[in-house]
Amino acid sequence: MKASAFLYLRGQTHEERLPPKKRIKNLCEKFPLDVTPKDIQYFLSNIFGIFQDIAQYSGDNRDEARRAGLGVPRTCEIMNNASEPSRMKRIKAVMDFYKSFFESAETCNDNSYSSYMEMMRNVTYDPPDYDRSSARGWIWQCCTQLGFMQTTDGGKSAFGSAVPLE
Repeated sequence: MKASAFLYLRGQTHEERLPPKKRIKNLCEKFPLDVTPKDIQYFLSNIFGIFQDIAQYSGDNRDEARRAGLGVPRTCEIMNNASEPSRMKRIKAVMDFYKSFFESAETCNDNSYSSYMEMMRNVTYDPPDYDRSSARGWIWQCCTQLGFMQTTDGGKSAFGSAVPLE
């Protein structure tokens, strides 16, 4: 996996440039003109999270997706595909590859931190929100009991340091 693709992606979200193109990232909604740093961090976190999930569970055969090939080897093939010159399209290809294994995968990529926080404030436990309810519990547990979250604070990964713990 080439760090330059993620550096390029991060550069496309720099405040002095226009937000990433909607068609490349398949955003649920366009970035607003008053896009906040939290929106950018949330957007990048969602993308990085796919790669982090692939790396964390690659080869463990924990579910049908991993047994069917969701893992680091295929992800590296996609990211190193010289026949696709666009780094952004390679990242999108990995995202599409990842989502192809999950029926309930979002059809678009969320980029609104405030919408995410609104969803997290919803305390109902009604169908079809079981996944969101369990996600809410997991985030709470990670933050309050485990002290665990995926970040890029170290800055020495392929993702740079765009998603701080704060």
